[in-house]
Amino acid sequence: MLFDFGARLLQAKGPLYMGAYSVMNDCAKRAPERVNDFRAWYATNLAREHKDRYFDIFSQFFRDYGEFGQALLLTQYNLPIGRDESASKAFRVEDVVTRQCLR
Repeated sequence: MLFDFGARLLQAKGPLYMGAYSVMNDCAKRAPERVNDFRAWYATNLAREHKDRYFDIFSQFFRDYGEFGQALLLTQYNLPIGRDESASKAFRVEDVVTRQCLR
């Protein structure tokens, strides 16, 4: 689900996610016991923390989508963003998604 959502959200990054998925499938075919060991270790040690972090990222993204959706669309298609463009509310510097981060 995360790979699918990420590929749809960041279209240009889709090949990266699909490549990672392909590698995991190849590993599962070659050494299923090691992949199962990894899955068990991940579920015990990292899964909860990562799910919480991903949920927080997606929640923030959709909460503020109205503020930057147009800029995201423009950058995905390499269209210029005018100097006079602005969001409907002020952001703190750490909340701003720059054009470079979207690539």
